[in-house]
Amino acid sequence: MHRLGRWLTTVGRPAQSVEAFQDRLGYTFSDRGLLIQALKHRSYVYSVDQNSITSNERLEFLGDAVLDLIVTECLYRRFQEKREGDLTQVKSLLVSKVVLAQRGREIGLGDHLLLSKEEDGAGGRDRTSIIGDAFEAVLGAIYLDGGLKAAERFVQSSLMG
Repeated sequence: MHRLGRWLTTVGRPAQSVEAFQDRLGYTFSDRGLLIQALKHRSYVYSVDQNSITSNERLEFLGDAVLDLIVTECLYRRFQEKREGDLTQVKSLLVSKVVLAQRGREIGLGDHLLLSKEEDGAGGRDRTSIIGDAFEAVLGAIYLDGGLKAAERFVQSSLMG
């Protein structure tokens, strides 16, 4: 079975749900495997294959760096009268797990995460750290799939407003 079909079966969501989620992201993936990986929490991956590295953690690592670059450049250009310390404070607030999780909740990210049954039962779909990390992973996936401009558009629409 195709990976996307397996994912849809696992989470019990119709294909339209994936399309609707991409609409909420404002980005359509050429490689949907990247989106699927971005949504795979390590609890899910370990419950299937304990030796796998296919969770969203590597994409989160990349997404964190991409987010830092995009937000830093945006603040640098937008607030030319601000000092470095002031810009650092604003950036810290914008890229905090709390803010990322809030934005993730707004786009329904928690509803689409692949979690183990245990993590799901423990409230993982609404856990700030999990949603914030997944937000960064989705950004990393968008960056790999569509490049820096696509990532910038996503950050601008979902975070910078």
